[in-house]
Amino acid sequence: MEDFERNQAEAHNEAGIETALTRLKDDLEKLKDAVYIPALPESIRLKFPEAVDQAADVAQHALEESARRDHSGIMSHLLQNHRINDLQEAK
Repeated sequence: MEDFERNQAEAHNEAGIETALTRLKDDLEKLKDAVYIPALPESIRLKFPEAVDQAADVAQHALEESARRDHSGIMSHLLQNHRINDLQEAK
């Protein structure tokens, strides 16, 4: 999330915000994929993907709440097209 905050702070237009959202989603997907590291105990591997999904849902909700205060509608539009909690499963 710290990277997202830094990327968002550096975003000066729609493309910058879109890039920040895309990077955050990519980071969450990489984190979710980390569960497949064989060194992790099975108890963690079973719970980890759900925990990442929950964190992504919380972040999405917080971003949507923030977007409600953006009267331009830009952030709401970007969040509809770049949902960070729509994570892909590892392949």
